[in-house]
Amino acid sequence: MSKYQIKTHRAGTIYQGNYFFIQSKGFHSGKPLKEPYPNCFVCLCDNETSLDEMYWMLYILWQGRKFHEVLVGSVIPFIRIKDLQETIELALYKFDGCPQQFYQTVEALKSLQKQELNYFNINDQIGKLKMTLVCRMIG
Repeated sequence: MSKYQIKTHRAGTIYQGNYFFIQSKGFHSGKPLKEPYPNCFVCLCDNETSLDEMYWMLYILWQGRKFHEVLVGSVIPFIRIKDLQETIELALYKFDGCPQQFYQTVEALKSLQKQELNYFNINDQIGKLKMTLVCRMIG
């Protein structure tokens, strides 16, 4: 996996190149995001391939609740940038040992994400259909 840099995101900052955001507060800390969110980090990558690998690696860690192990804070849990980087480095070391399994997992997750989006769209359409039927009935 390629080089990356993690910084604290500042609202209004415009980034160039390949980047994504990482939630830093709450129980979704570590979740990779396409759009900035209050209280997040930005991960800057050197190319598109590195961006895709880093995004999905963080997604795997987040889904596996690996960031819960390093959350701190008694009222609002959060992850420190140092703890995030250490968790990423450990994962990079582990995933470098089995790249084929990593890429198979990423492909499966992408497929599941597409199915999930399709189900959300179907559910939305069903809700609209219900509303239409009810409105037709009550007039």
